Amino acid sequence: MLLPRMKLARLFDEAFHAMADLHWTLLFLLISLHAVSTWVLFVLFGETELTAPATFFYWYATTAYTVGYGDLSPSSDGGRLITALWVFPGAIAAFTTVVAKVLAAIGEVWRLRRAGKGDYSRMTQSIVLIGHHAARTPKMIAELCSDVAHVVCYFEDEDHARLIDQHCPEVEVILSAGPELVARACKDPGASQVISALTSHLDASATLFSLQWPDRAARPFGDLARVLLDRGATLLAIQPGQDTRPTFNPPADRRVEPGDRLFYVASNRLDASAIAG
Repeated sequence: MLLPRMKLARLFDEAFHAMADLHWTLLFLLISLHAVSTWVLFVLFGETELTAPATFFYWYATTAYTVGYGDLSPSSDGGRLITALWVFPGAIAAFTTVVAKVLAAIGEVWRLRRAGKGDYSRMTQSIVLIGHHAARTPKMIAELCSDVAHVVCYFEDEDHARLIDQHCPEVEVILSAGPELVARACKDPGASQVISALTSHLDASATLFSLQWPDRAARPFGDLARVLLDRGATLLAIQPGQDTRPTFNPPADRRVEPGDRLFYVASNRLDASAIAG
Protein backbone atom coordinates (compact mmCIF):
# COMPACT_ATOMS: atom_id res chain seq x y z
CA MET A 1 0.00 0.00 0.00
CA LEU A 2 2.89 2.35 0.69
CA LEU A 3 4.27 2.25 -2.85
CA PRO A 4 0.98 3.20 -4.57
CA ARG A 5 0.53 6.05 -2.09
CA MET A 6 4.03 7.34 -2.81
CA LYS A 7 3.37 7.18 -6.55
CA LEU A 8 0.07 9.00 -6.10
CA ALA A 9 1.72 11.68 -3.96
CA ARG A 10 4.47 12.13 -6.55
CA LEU A 11 1.84 12.37 -9.28
CA PHE A 12 -0.02 15.10 -7.40
CA ASP A 13 3.26 16.92 -6.74
CA GLU A 14 4.22 16.83 -10.42
CA ALA A 15 0.75 18.01 -11.42
CA PHE A 16 0.95 20.89 -8.92
CA HIS A 17 4.30 22.08 -10.28
CA ALA A 18 3.14 21.69 -13.88
CA MET A 19 0.11 23.88 -13.16
CA ALA A 20 2.25 26.40 -11.27
CA ASP A 21 4.65 26.70 -14.23
CA LEU A 22 1.83 27.47 -16.64
CA HIS A 23 2.07 31.04 -17.92
CA TRP A 24 -0.66 33.41 -16.78
CA THR A 25 -1.57 34.43 -20.36
CA LEU A 26 -1.97 30.83 -21.48
CA LEU A 27 -3.88 29.97 -18.31
CA PHE A 28 -6.45 32.77 -18.79
CA LEU A 29 -6.74 31.86 -22.47
CA LEU A 30 -7.56 28.24 -21.54
CA ILE A 31 -10.08 29.37 -18.93
CA SER A 32 -11.72 31.69 -21.45
CA LEU A 33 -11.90 28.94 -24.06
CA HIS A 34 -13.40 26.54 -21.55
CA ALA A 35 -16.01 29.07 -20.42
CA VAL A 36 -16.96 30.04 -23.99
CA SER A 37 -17.23 26.41 -25.08
CA THR A 38 -19.43 25.69 -22.05
CA TRP A 39 -21.69 28.62 -22.92
CA VAL A 40 -21.98 27.43 -26.55
CA LEU A 41 -22.90 23.91 -25.42
CA PHE A 42 -25.55 25.29 -23.07
CA VAL A 43 -27.02 27.30 -25.93
CA LEU A 44 -27.12 24.22 -28.13
CA PHE A 45 -28.91 22.20 -25.42
CA GLY A 46 -31.42 24.96 -24.69
CA GLU A 47 -30.26 25.99 -21.20
CA THR A 48 -31.83 29.42 -21.57
CA GLU A 49 -31.82 30.15 -17.82
CA LEU A 50 -28.01 29.93 -17.74
CA THR A 51 -27.00 31.59 -21.01
CA ALA A 52 -27.54 35.25 -20.03
CA PRO A 53 -23.99 36.72 -19.70
CA ALA A 54 -24.26 37.85 -16.07
CA THR A 55 -26.08 34.70 -14.99
CA PHE A 56 -23.65 32.40 -16.79
CA PHE A 57 -20.61 34.17 -15.29
CA TYR A 58 -22.11 33.86 -11.79
CA TRP A 59 -22.95 30.17 -12.27
CA TYR A 60 -19.57 29.35 -13.84
CA ALA A 61 -17.62 31.17 -11.11
CA THR A 62 -19.50 29.54 -8.22
CA THR A 63 -19.03 26.16 -9.87
CA ALA A 64 -15.29 26.71 -10.40
CA TYR A 65 -14.86 27.95 -6.83
CA THR A 66 -16.60 24.75 -5.64
CA VAL A 67 -19.14 26.88 -3.76
CA GLY A 68 -22.23 25.75 -5.67
CA TYR A 69 -25.05 27.68 -3.98
CA GLY A 70 -27.64 25.58 -5.80
CA ASP A 71 -29.81 28.52 -6.85
CA LEU A 72 -28.91 27.88 -10.52
CA SER A 73 -28.38 24.54 -12.24
CA PRO A 74 -28.91 22.93 -15.65
CA SER A 75 -32.43 21.65 -16.24
CA SER A 76 -31.94 19.36 -19.25
CA ASP A 77 -30.24 15.99 -19.32
CA GLY A 78 -27.74 17.27 -21.87
CA GLY A 79 -26.89 20.29 -19.72
CA ARG A 80 -26.35 18.09 -16.69
CA LEU A 81 -24.06 15.76 -18.65
CA ILE A 82 -22.07 18.75 -19.90
CA THR A 83 -21.74 20.00 -16.35
CA ALA A 84 -20.65 16.64 -14.97
CA LEU A 85 -18.27 15.65 -17.76
CA TRP A 86 -16.95 19.01 -18.99
CA VAL A 87 -17.61 21.87 -16.57
CA PHE A 88 -16.68 20.24 -13.26
CA PRO A 89 -13.29 18.86 -14.38
CA GLY A 90 -12.30 21.92 -16.40
CA ALA A 91 -13.52 24.73 -14.15
CA ILE A 92 -12.28 23.15 -10.93
CA ALA A 93 -8.93 22.36 -12.53
CA ALA A 94 -8.64 25.97 -13.69
CA PHE A 95 -9.44 27.28 -10.21
CA THR A 96 -6.91 24.87 -8.66
CA THR A 97 -4.28 26.01 -11.15
CA VAL A 98 -4.84 29.67 -10.28
CA VAL A 99 -4.52 28.89 -6.57
CA ALA A 100 -1.37 26.85 -7.21
CA LYS A 101 0.23 29.65 -9.22
CA VAL A 102 -0.59 32.27 -6.60
CA LEU A 103 0.83 30.12 -3.80
CA ALA A 104 3.92 29.32 -5.87
CA ALA A 105 4.49 33.01 -6.62
CA ILE A 106 4.17 33.93 -2.95
CA GLY A 107 6.53 31.12 -1.98
CA GLU A 108 9.06 32.17 -4.62
CA VAL A 109 9.06 35.78 -3.42
CA TRP A 110 9.52 34.61 0.17
CA ARG A 111 12.34 32.25 -0.86
CA LEU A 112 14.16 34.91 -2.85
CA ARG A 113 13.93 37.42 -0.02
CA ARG A 114 15.20 34.83 2.43
CA ALA A 115 18.18 34.29 0.12
CA GLY A 116 18.80 38.03 -0.26
CA LYS A 117 17.77 38.04 -3.92
CA GLY A 118 14.83 40.41 -3.66
CA ASP A 119 14.36 43.42 -5.93
CA TYR A 120 16.04 46.35 -4.17
CA SER A 121 16.39 48.51 -7.29
CA ARG A 122 13.92 51.11 -5.99
CA MET A 123 15.62 51.49 -2.63
CA THR A 124 17.92 54.46 -2.10
CA GLN A 125 20.07 55.47 0.87
CA SER A 126 19.50 52.04 2.36
CA ILE A 127 21.53 49.15 3.75
CA VAL A 128 20.13 45.63 3.31
CA LEU A 129 21.10 42.97 5.85
CA ILE A 130 20.37 39.35 4.98
CA GLY A 131 19.80 37.00 7.91
CA HIS A 132 19.82 37.64 11.65
CA HIS A 133 22.09 36.66 14.50
CA ALA A 134 20.91 37.48 18.01
CA ALA A 135 24.34 38.70 19.19
CA ARG A 136 26.01 39.96 16.02
CA THR A 137 23.23 41.68 14.09
CA PRO A 138 22.47 44.47 16.63
CA LYS A 139 26.19 45.31 16.87
CA MET A 140 26.48 45.27 13.10
CA ILE A 141 23.53 47.64 12.76
CA ALA A 142 25.04 49.99 15.35
CA GLU A 143 28.37 49.91 13.51
CA LEU A 144 26.75 50.61 10.14
CA CYS A 145 24.71 53.48 11.52
CA SER A 146 27.75 55.08 13.14
CA ASP A 147 29.38 56.00 9.85
CA VAL A 148 28.70 56.27 6.13
CA ALA A 149 29.01 52.90 4.45
CA HIS A 150 30.10 52.27 0.89
CA VAL A 151 29.21 49.52 -1.55
CA VAL A 152 30.52 46.09 -0.56
CA CYS A 153 29.87 42.86 -2.50
CA TYR A 154 30.56 39.32 -1.32
CA PHE A 155 31.32 36.60 -3.90
CA GLU A 156 32.13 32.94 -3.70
CA ASP A 157 33.05 32.83 -7.39
CA GLU A 158 36.45 34.39 -8.12
CA ASP A 159 35.65 35.15 -11.77
CA HIS A 160 32.59 37.21 -10.85
CA ALA A 161 34.58 39.03 -8.18
CA ARG A 162 37.37 39.84 -10.65
CA LEU A 163 34.82 41.16 -13.17
CA ILE A 164 33.28 43.54 -10.64
CA ASP A 165 36.73 44.60 -9.42
CA GLN A 166 37.80 45.52 -12.96
CA HIS A 167 34.70 47.43 -14.02
CA CYS A 168 33.62 48.94 -10.68
CA PRO A 169 36.76 49.97 -8.80
CA GLU A 170 34.71 51.94 -6.27
CA VAL A 171 33.04 48.71 -5.09
CA GLU A 172 34.86 46.72 -2.41
CA VAL A 173 34.85 43.05 -3.38
CA ILE A 174 35.06 40.35 -0.69
CA LEU A 175 35.96 36.76 -1.54
CA SER A 176 35.58 33.72 0.71
CA ALA A 177 38.89 33.33 2.54
CA GLY A 178 38.22 29.85 3.90
CA PRO A 179 40.97 27.98 1.99
CA GLU A 180 43.54 30.70 2.73
CA LEU A 181 42.68 30.60 6.43
CA VAL A 182 43.11 26.84 6.51
CA ALA A 183 46.54 27.06 4.86
CA ARG A 184 47.63 29.89 7.15
CA ALA A 185 46.44 28.06 10.29
CA CYS A 186 48.47 25.01 9.25
CA LYS A 187 51.66 27.06 9.06
CA ASP A 188 50.90 29.49 11.88
CA PRO A 189 48.62 27.93 14.51
CA GLY A 190 46.06 30.37 15.89
CA ALA A 191 46.20 32.70 12.85
CA SER A 192 42.60 31.95 11.90
CA GLN A 193 41.39 32.85 15.41
CA VAL A 194 43.26 36.15 15.24
CA ILE A 195 41.77 37.04 11.87
CA SER A 196 38.27 36.06 13.02
CA ALA A 197 38.65 38.15 16.17
CA LEU A 198 39.76 41.20 14.17
CA THR A 199 36.67 41.07 11.97
CA SER A 200 34.18 40.10 14.67
CA HIS A 201 32.00 42.58 16.53
CA LEU A 202 31.78 40.18 19.47
CA ASP A 203 35.39 40.77 20.56
CA ALA A 204 35.34 44.15 22.29
CA SER A 205 39.09 44.28 22.88
CA ALA A 206 40.39 43.88 19.33
CA THR A 207 38.42 45.00 16.32
CA LEU A 208 39.72 46.20 12.98
CA PHE A 209 38.70 49.75 12.07
CA SER A 210 39.66 52.26 9.42
CA LEU A 211 39.61 56.03 9.14
CA GLN A 212 40.22 58.48 6.33
CA TRP A 213 42.84 61.12 7.00
CA PRO A 214 41.04 64.48 6.90
CA ASP A 215 41.98 67.52 4.89
CA ARG A 216 44.85 68.48 7.18
CA ALA A 217 48.59 68.67 6.90
CA ALA A 218 50.35 65.44 5.92
CA ARG A 219 52.06 63.57 8.76
CA PRO A 220 54.59 60.73 8.89
CA PHE A 221 53.19 57.24 9.37
CA GLY A 222 55.48 56.67 12.36
CA ASP A 223 54.16 59.75 14.18
CA LEU A 224 50.56 58.65 13.66
CA ALA A 225 51.43 55.16 14.86
CA ARG A 226 52.66 56.63 18.16
CA VAL A 227 49.59 58.90 18.44
CA LEU A 228 47.24 55.94 17.96
CA LEU A 229 49.25 53.81 20.38
CA ASP A 230 48.75 56.49 23.07
CA ARG A 231 45.00 56.16 22.44
CA GLY A 232 45.08 52.38 22.86
CA ALA A 233 45.14 51.58 19.14
CA THR A 234 47.63 49.80 16.88
CA LEU A 235 48.21 51.19 13.39
CA LEU A 236 48.53 48.40 10.82
CA ALA A 237 48.41 49.71 7.27
CA ILE A 238 47.82 52.64 4.95
CA GLN A 239 45.88 52.76 1.71
CA PRO A 240 46.39 55.84 -0.49
CA GLY A 241 43.22 57.39 -1.83
CA GLN A 242 43.85 56.25 -5.41
CA ASP A 243 44.87 52.68 -4.56
CA THR A 244 42.68 49.64 -3.94
CA ARG A 245 45.21 47.66 -1.85
CA PRO A 246 46.59 48.59 1.59
CA THR A 247 50.31 48.71 2.39
CA PHE A 248 51.35 47.07 5.65
CA ASN A 249 54.30 48.23 7.75
CA PRO A 250 55.29 51.17 5.52
CA PRO A 251 58.43 53.18 6.39
CA ALA A 252 58.06 55.43 9.39
CA ASP A 253 58.69 58.51 7.26
CA ARG A 254 55.94 57.61 4.79
CA ARG A 255 53.70 60.67 4.50
CA VAL A 256 50.01 60.23 5.19
CA GLU A 257 48.20 62.57 2.79
CA PRO A 258 44.60 63.83 2.98
CA GLY A 259 42.27 61.15 1.64
CA ASP A 260 44.54 58.25 2.63
CA ARG A 261 42.88 55.50 4.65
CA LEU A 262 44.46 54.13 7.81
CA PHE A 263 43.69 50.70 9.26
CA TYR A 264 44.08 50.11 12.98
CA VAL A 265 43.07 47.73 15.77
CA ALA A 266 41.31 49.17 18.81
CA SER A 267 38.45 48.55 21.18
CA ASN A 268 36.48 51.51 19.82
CA ARG A 269 36.37 53.59 16.65
CA LEU A 270 38.57 56.69 16.79
CA ASP A 271 37.70 60.17 15.56
CA ALA A 272 39.95 61.20 12.68
CA SER A 273 39.50 64.90 13.37
CA ALA A 274 40.53 64.48 17.01
CA ILE A 275 43.69 62.60 15.96
CA ALA A 276 44.56 65.23 13.36
CA GLY A 277 44.25 67.93 15.99
